[in-house]
This record gives sequence, C-alpha cells and structure tokens, in this order.
Amino acid sequence: MSTLLSIQKLTKQIREGLAGGVTALTVEELAAEYVRLAQEAAQRLEACAVMIDKGSDYQALQLAETEPALLDVIAALSFAEAPEWAAFCRAQGLPAAPKFDARAVQALDGLYAKGISAQHPLYKDYRAAVTSRDDARALQIIRTVVRLNPGDANAQSELVRLENKLLQLQLQELRSALAQRDETVILNRLDALERLAPPAKLAELPEYARAGEIRRLAARRAAEAEAAQLAAGLTEERAQGGWRKAAGMLLQIKTLQSEHGFTLPAEAAASVAGTRPWVEGERAAAEQTARFQQALNALGASAEQLDTRLLTRATLSLPEAGERYLDFNRRWKEVEQFQRPVPEDVVQRVRTTAAALRTELDRLQRQRRIRIGLAAAAAVTIFAAAAWFAVRAYRAQDYLQQLTALQSSGQVEAAERMIAHLRAEQAGLAAQPALRAGLDSTDRWTRDERARLADATAQLVALDQAAETPANSDPVAFHRQLESAAQLIDALPAGLRSEAAARLTVRRNHFEADLAGRREKLNAQAEAELARLELTAGQQLGYDQPRATIETALGEIEPAVKALEARAGSALAALHLPAALQARAAAVRQRAEVFRKEIELLRTTHEALLQAQTLDAYRVALGGFKDSRLAQVAEVHQARQLLAVFPQPDEILAALLLPGDAAAWAAAKNDTAAVPFIPDTVLPVEMTRLLALREDMYLHDIWQATLTDLAKGGKREVFSRGEIKKEGPREVGGGIQATSWSGAIYDVAAKTDLPAFAPASYYIQRSTGGSGGTGEISGSRRSPASDCLAHLELNRMTDADGAKYEKALLRVCEELVRNKEVPPLFKAYLMQEFGKLMAVRPYAWGLQYCGSLRADLAKLAELCGDTPLRSMDWLLERKRSQLGGQLTPFFAQLQSRTYLGEAQLHRRVVRQALDAGLRYGGFLDAAGRAQLLGEAGSARTLWTLPVGGERIARFDPKAAESKGRPAFARYSPVFYVPLDREKLLTSAATPGAKPPAIPLLD
Repeated sequence: MSTLLSIQKLTKQIREGLAGGVTALTVEELAAEYVRLAQEAAQRLEACAVMIDKGSDYQALQLAETEPALLDVIAALSFAEAPEWAAFCRAQGLPAAPKFDARAVQALDGLYAKGISAQHPLYKDYRAAVTSRDDARALQIIRTVVRLNPGDANAQSELVRLENKLLQLQLQELRSALAQRDETVILNRLDALERLAPPAKLAELPEYARAGEIRRLAARRAAEAEAAQLAAGLTEERAQGGWRKAAGMLLQIKTLQSEHGFTLPAEAAASVAGTRPWVEGERAAAEQTARFQQALNALGASAEQLDTRLLTRATLSLPEAGERYLDFNRRWKEVEQFQRPVPEDVVQRVRTTAAALRTELDRLQRQRRIRIGLAAAAAVTIFAAAAWFAVRAYRAQDYLQQLTALQSSGQVEAAERMIAHLRAEQAGLAAQPALRAGLDSTDRWTRDERARLADATAQLVALDQAAETPANSDPVAFHRQLESAAQLIDALPAGLRSEAAARLTVRRNHFEADLAGRREKLNAQAEAELARLELTAGQQLGYDQPRATIETALGEIEPAVKALEARAGSALAALHLPAALQARAAAVRQRAEVFRKEIELLRTTHEALLQAQTLDAYRVALGGFKDSRLAQVAEVHQARQLLAVFPQPDEILAALLLPGDAAAWAAAKNDTAAVPFIPDTVLPVEMTRLLALREDMYLHDIWQATLTDLAKGGKREVFSRGEIKKEGPREVGGGIQATSWSGAIYDVAAKTDLPAFAPASYYIQRSTGGSGGTGEISGSRRSPASDCLAHLELNRMTDADGAKYEKALLRVCEELVRNKEVPPLFKAYLMQEFGKLMAVRPYAWGLQYCGSLRADLAKLAELCGDTPLRSMDWLLERKRSQLGGQLTPFFAQLQSRTYLGEAQLHRRVVRQALDAGLRYGGFLDAAGRAQLLGEAGSARTLWTLPVGGERIARFDPKAAESKGRPAFARYSPVFYVPLDREKLLTSAATPGAKPPAIPLLD
C-alpha cells in the first residue's frame, strides 16, 4: 500500500474515532502513526526550505518530488478535522503532531509557481532517462516538468505518450496475470495502473474492473482474517484484564467492517458482543476510580493547605477560617458520595486537620469579644463535628467486625439479615466509607454463595435432563457432570448443602445401573470397527501403493485406532476395551506404524534436502530415497532417476560457458596466456599459408580500370597484374595526337574459366576530324581487393624473424568483414583461408571464444556449397554471377562483427565465472517448486536440469509445465553463478563488442 493510501486510511480511522466519541485509551496507535508520518513530512519540508534558502532549487525539487510528492503528503495530513484531532490529543495527553512551517510551504509553492526554463537540469535528466530506456524514471521527471511548466506543450505531449506506453505495458501484464490467475501480480499491476491513469479512464477498461474486483475480494479476505484474529484475541485480553487494548481491537474490527462490509462469523461476533459491555464497564469503572482519586487528592490538598495556614496563625482570619471549614466539609462529602472505602491515613488526616481548625477557631473567637455569641456557636459546632467523626467511626468499626465474623463462619442468611437491617435502619452509619465497603463486600459474598447454590442446582437439573435420554448421553461426560456437581455441593456452606447432596446421591445410583448396558453395545461397535480397519489396512497399506493412497489409509486408520485405544484409558473402568479387541487394535496399529515410518522417511529425506547447503550434501540427502521400499511413489522414482545421472559442477559450468565442446572447455580452464588469442609459437604450416596468401598472384597487386572499346563499342571493366603503362599523348604528324596503354591485362569479356593476364595494348588517335584506334583505358587504380590484402598486413602477423606472432587472427578476420569495398567473393576466399589457418590450432587462436565467427564460417561453407573457393574466383564473372547474390547480403550482415571483442569478452566472462564458481542454490521439489537457499533467492538467473535434452536449462517458474508435463526434472538441484549479468558485461565488455551467445548470458 502506498504512503498516500496509508494516510487516507489513517485519517478515515481518525474521523470515525472522533465521530464515535472515543477516548484516548482507544487511539494511542492512531496518534503515534499520525505523528510519525507528520514528522517525516515536516523533516522533508524543512530540508527543502534550507535548500531553497541556499539557492539549491533543483535539489529542493528533487527532494519534494521523491515519491510520494511532498505537497501531496502535506495536503493529505492537513485534513479538515486535523485541528479537532490535535485538540483531542492535547486534552488526552497523547503525542501531538508538529505543525507544518507555513513559510516553508509558501516557499515550496513559490518554487513550483516560478516554473523552469528549457535549460533546466530536469530536461537533461529526462533526455538521459529516455536514452537509457528508463521509462519509469522518465515518467516521474516529465510529470514534474508539467507540474512546473503547465504551458509546455511538448512536455504535455511526452507525458501523454509515456503514460499511454506504460499503461499499455501494464495492461498487457495485467491481462497475462488475469489469465494465469496470479493474484500477487494482478494487485501489483493494478497499483501501477492507478498511478498512470485517472479513475475515469481506468473505469472504461474491463480488465481494470476484473482486477479491481479481485483486489476488493482479496482485501476483504484479509480484513475478515484480521478481524477474526482480533476477535479471537479479545478473550485473552479479557482474561488478562487488558480492557484498554481490547478497546483498541474493537475499534479496529469496527473500522475493518465499515471499510470492507463483511459480517463476523457467529463465534467472533459473540466474542465482540460479549467484550464490548465489559470494555465499557471497565472504562466507566476506570473513570469512576479516576474521579474518586481526584476527589481524594483534592481533599488531601485542602488538608495540606489548612495545615500550612494554621502554622502561621496571624494569616488566618475568623471569616476565612469559617469558609475553610465549610469547604473542607464539602470536599469530605464529595469523597463519601463515591461510596468507596477511604484509606485509614486519609481518615486520620481529616480528623487531625479538623481538630486543629477547631482550636484555631476557638482562639479567634476569644480575640473577638464583640461577637462572643457567634464565636461560642462556632466552637460548639466544631466540637460537635469532631464528636461526630469519632462516634460514627467507632460504631462503623464494630459492625464491620461482626460482618467479617459472619462471613468467616459461612452464615449466609444471618449476614443477609444484618446487611438489610443496617441499610434500612442505619442508613447514615451505613454510608460511612469503611462500613459501606464492608457491607458491599459481604453483600457480594452472599450473592456469590447464592449463585454457587444456583449453579449446583442448575447442574442437578442438567443431570436430571441428561438422565431422561440415557441412550444419547455421553457416560464419561455424565460422570464428569456428576463429579463437578459434587465439587460444587461440597463447597457450599453446611446450611445450603444437605438437600442438594441428597439429590446427587439418587442420580449417581441411577447412572451406575445404566453403565452395564452401555458396555455391551460399545464392545459390539468396536468389533465391527476393527473388522473394517483390518480390511482397509490389508488392501491399501502395501509397498506397491501410491503415496496418496497410503496417506489416505493412514489418515483413516490411525484416528480410528486411537479412538479404540482411548477406551483403555477411559475415566470409567467399566467402558475399557476387552483384552482380545485390544490385541487386534495393536496389530492394526503396528502395520500402520510400518507405513507411517515409510512416509516419515520421505518427510525426513525432504527435510534433509531442505537443510542441505552444498551440492554434495544434497546428493547425500537425496540418497535417502534409495532406502525407501515404496518403489511406486513418485518422489522415490524421480529421485532414483536423477541420482543415476547426477551432474558434476564442472559439467554444469561447461554447459553454461562453452556448451557442446569438451576440448574447448578443457582449453578454457587451462587458458592462462598473458596475451590471449596469439599463439606463442609459429608453426611452419601456418607460415606457409600466410606467405601463400601474401604472394598469391590473383590477390597481390591486381589493378582495375575502365576500357572504352572503340572497335566493338561500349565500356567494360578490365584487370591487370600491376599498373597499366600509359604513353602519350604525343604528336604523330598531320595534327594527330596518339595515346597508348599496355600491360598484363585480363578482360572479363573473354569469359574464360581462368583469369588469363596476357600482354595487351590499346591506343587512340585524335584529330580535328575525329578519333580512331582500338580502345581507351581510364580510371586505372589498385583494386580494392589488393588494397584490402595490403591493409590486412599479413606480413606483419609475425615479427621480423618469423618466430613470434604479433597480431591476433581474429582481428584480421574482423577487419576483413568490415571492409565495404572488397568484392564478396574475395572476402569469402580469405575467410575460408583464415578458417583453415585457425583450424590448425583453434584454441590457441581463441576460436572457442568466438561463437559468431564459428557460425559465420559454417554459414559461408553452406553458401559456397561446401566447395572451397579459389583465389582467382573473385575475378571470374561466372563465379560472381553464381555466388554474388548470396554472398553480398551475407557479408552485409557482418559489418558490425567484433570477433576479437567478442572473444575477449567471452574469455573474461569464463575467467570471472571460474573465479566465482558454480553455487548450489537449492532444488526443485516433487511439485516442481523451487526451494531456494539464501543468496539464490535474490539471484537473477537460476539453472536446473530439464526433463531430457540439454544438460542445463534456465529455470523459469512460469515454464515449469510444458503441455501438461514437467519441463524440469523433479528433485533437480538448482545452480547459480554469483555474478550480475549487467555488471559482468559492463566490467568485462570491449567497446562495441556484442555479448557471446552462451547460456550464462541469456
């Protein structure tokens, strides 16, 4: 639940509490939560104000816009009844929330009203979020921009676009969750939708309505469960006298019912109904006690003030002394009105203060002879008051002793008569606090004794009623009733006991006569029950039965046997099971225990699997299934199958990092080269291949030009070995200029099977009358193929001595496929030759780390019909027509290849994975659910064994079933490599390199 929703719920409860007139004793938790939320908001507001004062507007906006938005929180906490709530908290001594600084709120409002410019950092943050495809962050920023610049049409448009995009994504996930009935995902998606669109728009979506109903039902279930739990706790609170906590629980139940509209079950409703009057009574008693204590405190304070004034006689005048006496007497009367016992020390204090005040009044009267009569009257009054206190206290003490003696001797009727007499004839004396408390105590005792007599009588009546239907009554329960009634009767005073005891004796005799007939009937029922249990045990408790059948049979047999065995421990010896039937019951019990142990073995083995922390420990625990004799139980069968092919960690790592090539994996583990992908020696066969490529007559120093054929007409491309020599233009007489060209030329128009570079020459003559000749050569240049060969610098693959490689062949392949000018056939030939070169020592050249190059070489071989190309084929028109249409798009797709970068990244991934190691993270139980250990629960990627096929597969709970069959092997261990994929790629990547296509990086 979001913070704003929590605040709205809290303020609703506060409103209901204020409307219901609750006291502080039921709202301590509400007050504490409101103060906490208000303090958090006030702290954020203060921090924003400090930032604004320092000119850090941008930082203040960032803090204010952190979810939930600060102004929204302040608005929610400043609800209409907030002043009334604050006054209530102060009156009840509850913690009060701090007031929000009006100046700070005004400053923050001003910051929003001021708006922002197009150069504000928020726009930069928004562009960065869009570039990184962080739509959630982008939406949060653009909402802030729109709030600050409502006139920015582009921002408004972007806001609508992002909200619609995220809305559609959330809707898609919601539809999927609805189809799969995944309630957790549904509720999460529903919350996300409500943050993206207004209620009116959401109301038009049928998915939202369905999800809303699911959320309402889920919330109602949770509320019903919470209310039932609270209702169940009321009994305990009542037993412990915790009426204050019970009052709060009643308020919570009322709020839940009001919010979710459900009715409590009968038992819970009865608990609530029974607790509410008790809570109200306890609250009233607490308030009464508080008022009584307040009156006592006021009386004590008055006595203390009088004592202080009497110590300084000159400060107390006769009129003031009279007023003080009247006030003192009034306070005593207020204490008496509560009809509660007054502590003896308070009574003694009253007597002492009254006597001192009387003495002072005497002294003041003697000083004022003019009003001697009044003084004498006052003295008489004070003496009378003192005597009144003393006599009444003595008589009250005497009666109190008599009541105590009657109660101790159990004379209920005598005590009742004395209470009635004192209250009717001595009402004034009975009102004395000490005597009144004694009367109340004795009265309660007499009522309790009468109630106990009534309980005993009621139990005797219940026994009589039960005895009328002996066939349907429970003899053990009836026996307990007899004993319970006997205990009640024995506890009664002697005068109330005799009649009830006689009735009990008659009923006991009838009960014992009835037991004999019951015993025969129960034994016959036990005989039939044992025959049924023996049949069930024989048919369903077998090693060839499925687990469900065995557990069902045990669930039927064990309680029934236990019930039969319970007769052996019956409180009534007459109902004990006969010895022969006990032996048969023991035999059934023994067979059930054999299979219970087998089921227990499955359970303990499963627990051992849960406790295993390593792969070895898991394999040992899984071996526990081999000890089971329940061969047809699915868990046992599945576990034994897995144990037969239990994987080794090295096999799993190989499948994740270099699948399908054991030799490559062995090479990768031993790869500790300081300079990877460059062999440390030069093999003769490799040098021979490199030299052959460098000096190949069809690749090296091939030039191309355009021939304008004057004899046949038209223009066409020709190739030459070396540059075509040009002579002229020169004067040949008669105003004619001649130009000639010559060289070893191959004319593609010849259409020969081999490119024949034969000596050829062409010339052209020009005059004012026209031109003539055999042909004209133009645009002579080194061919892109020869340029590419030179650029690849195959002569620099090794050092000057040819003893050490200095360049990675992967880099050469990468440069080759990126060249856009080279004919596809030329690329294809060199690619094949480089592939042959690397095949001599593939692991030394790092080919195992470059899956894309291996795939490209395989695809090239397929396109070429698995026939090696020749170095001359790129010059032949026939070959270009035959393969060009396939090779051109093929090489166009390879423009972005980074063979060396990919291999470097793959190698670093392998090294880091080997350093991190493969971790055991748990297992898949019999139902296909993942039982994960600590860190595995937060691991982004988990791996496990599929059912057949590959050695390893990525675990996806949604794909646990495929066409109704398990997709992953049951009891398969779950693995993970403690590496974060994104961080791994970020730390290990070479710029521009694509991640290798290996399972670990899926």
